[in-house]
Amino acid sequence: MKPSEFEERVEALFGGRIARVRYHEIDYLGLDGEPLAVPAWNGSPDFDSLDYGFELTMDDGRTYHVTWGAEFAQYGVTAQAKPLHDVSANRVWDVSAASRWALLLGKQIVAADVFWSWFELADGSQRTEYPQDIRLTFEDDSVVYVSAYEVREGGFRMGMMDHITVFFDEGAAESHQIGPFASDHRAV
Repeated sequence: MKPSEFEERVEALFGGRIARVRYHEIDYLGLDGEPLAVPAWNGSPDFDSLDYGFELTMDDGRTYHVTWGAEFAQYGVTAQAKPLHDVSANRVWDVSAASRWALLLGKQIVAADVFWSWFELADGSQRTEYPQDIRLTFEDDSVVYVSAYEVREGGFRMGMMDHITVFFDEGAAESHQIGPFASDHRAV
């Protein structure tokens, strides 16, 4: 896939109005061997944290999903114009009214931008660029940043992860160096 093809996928969100949001999490077992009963995505007041991704259903019926993927490298953010398949290994949460997405329902997406990052082999022989972050801007100037990024207890923060973190404001994105606030991105 070419970077321009990936960007076209993301730009397809332009003009849409979100009607429904569903989070998909891998259904890990607890220490007792039983599935975890509570959602893990809502553990922070600064962001939503997903070990897989989410889908957006627009008011015209189109559905897009955003997850971590490997079109360019392990791992970047990916987007496709199709729903995620419900599988037994996933827990699915309709967060349309339960998350900060509720404030964005019905609002038009007026911009969809991709922020590229890169990594280089240790010997410097190859540099690979991949999509690290996506920014959605809404008609009221609200923003959502989506990143293949993970935050863990103890201060661990890292991009290029098999994890999706959703930030709902510029301040949180800047604090975590996401999108235009990252020092190692190339906006195309």
